[in-house]
Amino acid sequence: MLIPKLAANLPNFIDLAALSKRNLKIIGNGWATHATDHNKNRFRSFISLDERFYELLGLYLAEGCVGRHGSSANLSLYFGKHEKALAERAKKLFSEVFGCGARIWRYKDCVRVDVTNSTIADFFSEFGSRSEEKTILSGLIPYGDLNRASALFKGLVEGDGRVDYHQPSIRFSTSSPSLAGQVYLLLVSVGATPRIRVEPPASSYSRKLGRIIRGRHPSFYISVSGDNCELLGFEVRERTSHKGMRTVSTENFMMIPIYGVEERPYD
Repeated sequence: MLIPKLAANLPNFIDLAALSKRNLKIIGNGWATHATDHNKNRFRSFISLDERFYELLGLYLAEGCVGRHGSSANLSLYFGKHEKALAERAKKLFSEVFGCGARIWRYKDCVRVDVTNSTIADFFSEFGSRSEEKTILSGLIPYGDLNRASALFKGLVEGDGRVDYHQPSIRFSTSSPSLAGQVYLLLVSVGATPRIRVEPPASSYSRKLGRIIRGRHPSFYISVSGDNCELLGFEVRERTSHKGMRTVSTENFMMIPIYGVEERPYD
Protein backbone atom coordinates (compact mmCIF):
# COMPACT_ATOMS: atom_id res chain seq x y z
CA MET A 1 0.00 0.00 0.00
CA LEU A 2 1.29 3.46 -0.90
CA ILE A 3 1.26 6.25 1.70
CA PRO A 4 2.12 9.72 0.30
CA LYS A 5 4.92 11.79 1.82
CA LEU A 6 3.31 15.19 2.07
CA ALA A 7 5.23 18.48 2.09
CA ALA A 8 4.21 21.92 3.31
CA ASN A 9 5.51 25.44 2.82
CA LEU A 10 5.01 26.78 6.33
CA PRO A 11 5.22 30.45 7.28
CA ASN A 12 7.82 31.44 9.85
CA PHE A 13 5.45 33.73 11.75
CA ILE A 14 1.76 34.28 12.35
CA ASP A 15 0.16 37.57 13.39
CA LEU A 16 -2.27 37.10 16.29
CA ALA A 17 -3.54 40.66 15.91
CA ALA A 18 -4.58 39.98 12.32
CA LEU A 19 -6.34 36.75 13.34
CA SER A 20 -8.07 38.12 16.43
CA LYS A 21 -11.61 39.54 16.43
CA ARG A 22 -10.98 41.29 19.75
CA ASN A 23 -10.17 44.94 20.27
CA LEU A 24 -6.39 44.98 20.53
CA LYS A 25 -3.91 47.79 20.91
CA ILE A 26 -0.58 47.38 19.12
CA ILE A 27 2.23 48.78 21.23
CA GLY A 28 5.11 48.27 18.81
CA ASN A 29 7.97 45.82 18.30
CA GLY A 30 5.56 42.92 17.75
CA TRP A 31 3.67 43.32 21.04
CA ALA A 32 -0.03 43.94 21.75
CA THR A 33 -2.46 44.32 24.62
CA HIS A 34 -6.23 44.19 24.98
CA ALA A 35 -7.74 47.65 24.71
CA THR A 36 -10.02 46.91 27.68
CA ASP A 37 -7.20 45.57 29.88
CA HIS A 38 -6.47 48.35 32.36
CA ASN A 39 -3.45 46.43 33.66
CA LYS A 40 -1.94 46.55 30.15
CA ASN A 41 -0.77 42.94 30.21
CA ARG A 42 1.11 42.69 26.96
CA PHE A 43 1.72 39.63 24.79
CA ARG A 44 3.43 38.93 21.50
CA SER A 45 1.46 39.71 18.37
CA PHE A 46 3.95 38.07 15.99
CA ILE A 47 4.45 34.43 16.94
CA SER A 48 7.46 32.49 15.70
CA LEU A 49 6.47 29.04 14.43
CA ASP A 50 9.59 27.36 15.76
CA GLU A 51 10.16 24.13 17.65
CA ARG A 52 9.02 25.69 20.94
CA PHE A 53 5.67 26.65 19.41
CA TYR A 54 5.12 23.13 18.08
CA GLU A 55 6.06 21.45 21.35
CA LEU A 56 3.54 23.70 23.12
CA LEU A 57 0.92 22.94 20.46
CA GLY A 58 1.53 19.22 21.03
CA LEU A 59 0.96 19.65 24.76
CA TYR A 60 -2.30 21.51 24.08
CA LEU A 61 -3.55 18.89 21.63
CA ALA A 62 -2.88 16.18 24.21
CA GLU A 63 -3.93 17.89 27.45
CA GLY A 64 -5.54 21.26 26.73
CA CYS A 65 -8.99 22.82 26.59
CA VAL A 66 -10.51 26.29 26.29
CA GLY A 67 -13.22 27.59 28.59
CA ARG A 68 -15.47 30.58 27.97
CA HIS A 69 -17.06 32.91 30.51
CA GLY A 70 -19.22 35.47 28.77
CA SER A 71 -17.02 37.34 26.31
CA SER A 72 -13.74 36.20 27.90
CA ALA A 73 -11.87 32.95 27.33
CA ASN A 74 -9.11 31.07 29.14
CA LEU A 75 -6.86 28.15 28.27
CA SER A 76 -6.01 25.26 30.59
CA LEU A 77 -3.62 22.32 30.41
CA TYR A 78 -4.18 19.37 32.78
CA PHE A 79 -1.34 17.10 33.89
CA GLY A 80 -1.03 14.25 36.34
CA LYS A 81 -0.10 15.10 39.93
CA HIS A 82 3.37 13.62 39.29
CA GLU A 83 3.98 15.85 36.23
CA LYS A 84 4.95 19.07 38.00
CA ALA A 85 8.09 19.42 35.89
CA LEU A 86 6.02 19.18 32.71
CA ALA A 87 3.67 21.88 34.02
CA GLU A 88 6.68 24.12 34.65
CA ARG A 89 7.89 23.37 31.11
CA ALA A 90 4.51 24.42 29.68
CA LYS A 91 4.58 27.64 31.71
CA LYS A 92 8.04 28.43 30.36
CA LEU A 93 6.95 27.75 26.76
CA PHE A 94 3.99 30.13 27.09
CA SER A 95 6.39 32.82 28.29
CA GLU A 96 8.92 32.20 25.50
CA VAL A 97 6.45 31.77 22.63
CA PHE A 98 3.62 34.18 23.49
CA GLY A 99 5.30 36.41 26.05
CA CYS A 100 2.43 35.85 28.46
CA GLY A 101 2.23 34.67 32.03
CA ALA A 102 0.77 31.33 33.07
CA ARG A 103 -0.29 30.18 36.51
CA ILE A 104 0.15 26.70 37.94
CA TRP A 105 -2.48 25.26 40.28
CA ARG A 106 -1.67 22.11 42.24
CA TYR A 107 -4.52 19.88 43.33
CA LYS A 108 -4.76 16.54 45.06
CA ASP A 109 -5.13 14.56 41.83
CA CYS A 110 -3.76 16.85 39.08
CA VAL A 111 -1.72 19.92 38.14
CA ARG A 112 -3.34 22.63 36.01
CA VAL A 113 -1.69 25.36 33.96
CA ASP A 114 -3.92 28.38 33.26
CA VAL A 115 -3.52 31.18 30.73
CA THR A 116 -6.17 33.90 31.10
CA ASN A 117 -5.39 35.73 27.85
CA SER A 118 -8.55 35.66 25.68
CA THR A 119 -6.72 36.23 22.38
CA ILE A 120 -4.35 33.32 22.99
CA ALA A 121 -7.25 31.13 24.15
CA ASP A 122 -9.22 32.04 21.00
CA PHE A 123 -6.24 31.00 18.87
CA PHE A 124 -5.85 27.60 20.53
CA SER A 125 -9.60 26.96 20.37
CA GLU A 126 -9.19 26.74 16.57
CA PHE A 127 -7.37 23.44 17.21
CA GLY A 128 -10.40 22.05 19.09
CA SER A 129 -11.24 22.01 22.77
CA ARG A 130 -12.74 18.59 23.49
CA SER A 131 -10.39 15.64 23.06
CA GLU A 132 -12.39 13.97 20.28
CA GLU A 133 -12.41 17.13 18.12
CA LYS A 134 -8.73 18.06 18.34
CA THR A 135 -7.09 18.82 14.99
CA ILE A 136 -4.15 20.75 13.53
CA LEU A 137 -5.06 23.66 11.27
CA SER A 138 -4.24 22.55 7.72
CA GLY A 139 -1.90 25.47 7.03
CA LEU A 140 0.18 24.78 10.15
CA ILE A 141 0.94 21.04 9.83
CA PRO A 142 4.75 20.76 9.50
CA TYR A 143 4.73 18.08 6.80
CA GLY A 144 8.29 17.27 5.68
CA ASP A 145 9.95 19.42 8.39
CA LEU A 146 11.77 17.02 10.70
CA ASN A 147 12.67 19.55 13.42
CA ARG A 148 9.18 20.98 13.82
CA ALA A 149 7.47 17.61 13.34
CA SER A 150 9.70 16.08 16.04
CA ALA A 151 8.88 18.95 18.42
CA LEU A 152 5.14 18.50 17.84
CA PHE A 153 5.36 14.75 18.37
CA LYS A 154 7.44 15.33 21.52
CA GLY A 155 4.68 17.52 22.97
CA LEU A 156 2.02 14.96 22.10
CA VAL A 157 3.97 12.12 23.72
CA GLU A 158 4.82 14.19 26.81
CA GLY A 159 1.14 15.01 27.24
CA ASP A 160 -0.55 11.73 26.37
CA GLY A 161 1.99 9.13 25.40
CA ARG A 162 4.55 6.64 26.59
CA VAL A 163 8.20 5.87 25.82
CA ASP A 164 9.35 2.27 26.19
CA TYR A 165 13.15 2.38 26.36
CA HIS A 166 13.57 -1.39 26.16
CA GLN A 167 11.72 -2.09 22.90
CA PRO A 168 12.45 0.75 22.03
CA SER A 169 9.06 2.23 21.06
CA ILE A 170 7.05 5.43 21.46
CA ARG A 171 3.25 5.61 21.59
CA PHE A 172 0.76 8.45 21.47
CA SER A 173 -3.00 8.05 21.89
CA THR A 174 -5.96 10.28 21.01
CA SER A 175 -9.72 10.00 20.63
CA SER A 176 -9.69 12.37 17.65
CA PRO A 177 -9.74 10.58 14.26
CA SER A 178 -8.68 13.81 12.55
CA LEU A 179 -5.62 14.29 14.74
CA ALA A 180 -4.67 10.60 14.46
CA GLY A 181 -4.66 10.78 10.66
CA GLN A 182 -2.69 14.03 10.63
CA VAL A 183 -0.02 12.71 13.01
CA TYR A 184 0.27 9.47 11.03
CA LEU A 185 0.85 11.34 7.75
CA LEU A 186 3.17 13.81 9.49
CA LEU A 187 5.44 11.03 10.72
CA VAL A 188 5.48 9.42 7.28
CA SER A 189 6.40 12.78 5.71
CA VAL A 190 9.66 12.96 7.70
CA GLY A 191 10.70 9.37 6.99
CA ALA A 192 9.31 7.57 10.04
CA THR A 193 7.27 4.37 9.75
CA PRO A 194 4.37 4.62 12.21
CA ARG A 195 1.75 2.06 13.10
CA ILE A 196 -1.84 2.94 13.87
CA ARG A 197 -4.23 0.88 15.97
CA VAL A 198 -7.87 1.56 16.81
CA GLU A 199 -9.45 0.34 20.03
CA PRO A 200 -13.21 0.47 20.77
CA PRO A 201 -14.50 2.76 23.55
CA ALA A 202 -13.20 1.58 26.90
CA SER A 203 -15.08 1.19 30.16
CA SER A 204 -13.67 1.55 33.66
CA TYR A 205 -14.94 1.50 37.22
CA SER A 206 -14.95 4.84 39.04
CA ARG A 207 -14.46 4.52 42.80
CA LYS A 208 -15.43 8.16 43.22
CA LEU A 209 -18.78 7.70 41.49
CA GLY A 210 -19.27 4.09 42.49
CA ARG A 211 -20.20 2.93 39.01
CA ILE A 212 -18.81 1.92 35.63
CA ILE A 213 -17.96 4.79 33.27
CA ARG A 214 -18.47 3.81 29.64
CA GLY A 215 -16.41 5.57 26.99
CA ARG A 216 -18.11 7.18 24.00
CA HIS A 217 -15.24 7.40 21.53
CA PRO A 218 -12.69 4.91 20.17
CA SER A 219 -9.00 5.41 20.89
CA PHE A 220 -6.37 5.77 18.17
CA TYR A 221 -2.83 4.67 19.02
CA ILE A 222 0.06 5.95 16.90
CA SER A 223 3.40 4.27 17.58
CA VAL A 224 6.92 4.18 16.19
CA SER A 225 9.71 1.80 17.09
CA GLY A 226 13.31 0.90 16.39
CA ASP A 227 15.45 3.49 14.63
CA ASN A 228 12.46 5.81 14.24
CA CYS A 229 12.80 6.77 17.92
CA GLU A 230 16.20 8.37 17.37
CA LEU A 231 15.06 9.90 14.07
CA LEU A 232 12.41 11.82 16.03
CA GLY A 233 14.89 12.98 18.67
CA PHE A 234 14.13 10.50 21.47
CA GLU A 235 17.20 9.17 23.24
CA VAL A 236 16.54 5.52 24.01
CA ARG A 237 18.64 3.84 26.65
CA GLU A 238 19.08 0.54 24.90
CA ARG A 239 20.07 -0.06 21.30
CA THR A 240 18.57 -3.10 19.62
CA SER A 241 18.68 -4.63 16.17
CA HIS A 242 14.93 -3.94 15.83
CA LYS A 243 14.42 -1.60 12.86
CA GLY A 244 10.68 -1.04 13.16
CA MET A 245 8.00 -2.01 10.68
CA ARG A 246 9.12 -3.46 7.35
CA THR A 247 8.67 -0.80 4.67
CA VAL A 248 10.11 0.46 1.40
CA SER A 249 10.65 4.21 1.23
CA THR A 250 10.90 6.34 -1.92
CA GLU A 251 11.17 10.09 -2.41
CA ASN A 252 7.40 10.62 -2.56
CA PHE A 253 5.86 7.51 -0.97
CA MET A 254 6.20 4.99 1.80
CA MET A 255 5.19 1.45 0.84
CA ILE A 256 3.87 -0.77 3.62
CA PRO A 257 2.91 -4.45 3.43
CA ILE A 258 -0.71 -5.50 3.00
CA TYR A 259 -1.38 -8.07 5.71
CA GLY A 260 -4.84 -9.07 4.64
CA VAL A 261 -7.78 -8.36 2.35
CA GLU A 262 -11.36 -8.65 3.63
CA GLU A 263 -14.88 -7.60 2.74
CA ARG A 264 -16.92 -5.28 4.96
CA PRO A 265 -20.55 -4.25 4.51
CA TYR A 266 -21.14 -0.55 3.97
CA ASP A 267 -23.97 1.80 3.05
